[in-house]
Amino acid sequence: MGRWQALEIVEPCIDETKKLLFPIRRGYWLKLALVTLLGGIGTGGAFGFGNPFQSLGNPRFQEDPELAALVERLGDFLAQNTGVILIAMGLLFLFILFLSYLHSVMQFVFFQDVVEGGVELLGDIRRHLGRGLSLFVFGLVLWVAMLLFMALGALPLLLIVSVDAGPFATIMGMMSMMIFTVAVVLLSALAYLLAVDFAVPIMFFKGKGIWASYSEVLRLIKKDVWQFVVYIILRVVLGIAGGILYMLITIPVMVLWALVIGVLGIVALAGAGSLGITLGGIGPLGWILILTVLFLILILFSYTVKVLTLPIPVYLRLYSFTFLMTQDKALTAGK
Repeated sequence: MGRWQALEIVEPCIDETKKLLFPIRRGYWLKLALVTLLGGIGTGGAFGFGNPFQSLGNPRFQEDPELAALVERLGDFLAQNTGVILIAMGLLFLFILFLSYLHSVMQFVFFQDVVEGGVELLGDIRRHLGRGLSLFVFGLVLWVAMLLFMALGALPLLLIVSVDAGPFATIMGMMSMMIFTVAVVLLSALAYLLAVDFAVPIMFFKGKGIWASYSEVLRLIKKDVWQFVVYIILRVVLGIAGGILYMLITIPVMVLWALVIGVLGIVALAGAGSLGITLGGIGPLGWILILTVLFLILILFSYTVKVLTLPIPVYLRLYSFTFLMTQDKALTAGK
């Protein structure tokens, strides 16, 4: 193999992906797509809660009696149901944590199913609950550390603002904070990428914990850092290429689903109109039913996309594992 293993394995991994997925085994393909769907749901995100009533001081807003009445009713509802809303927010937070944990478990399930060429979904999930918990805790620690560093990066700007250092200093402070924040986010993403691409296989084959496995990854990087630098560059390029291909497949599917939903919506509105039902006349249970149907449609749409784009994550998983085997001969022997 040549000097840069990450470059040498790009094409062989395409062949390995073809061998694994073709000819198509329908059951394996559909189950593996379901694994990617479950893994993709727990990607996480940021949630913020703004003030929905901040425009009340706008005279133009106050001149509209309907909007003012709507906001007043909404304010009364929030005031009368504060406890319920807090409970709902708490349940939502727990649900997000559960999805993140499921995402971590599915990283191991997906790796096993790609390497072994078979899917036993429930059995695979049970097998990796403990490992998934370790990866989940690692991600949580990484997320908290990222927030702490971002908070520390904001301290100089707060100091500049507090002493009224002038507009130039404030602008420079804001730019510095933005650059520092972007750097922290990128480094955090890189740290998690190394965990998923390399620590997960080490945990799977060697039975080590997440911290011991990550330490082993760092030792491998220290042993030949430039191999990993080239890998990261190519991994980013391949990820971008895969993302473009993913969008090219997703957009036509989205258009098709939008047409289907549009037709069904027109039919439903026509039927409701014939029965004398208006949007204003739909009760809470009706809206819950509508939202449930929309959610199920979203899940079906997402699953359709996952089925059609399955070769992309399979290739990236094979690529990262193949590169790891070029760096860890003991792992190759264990496989």
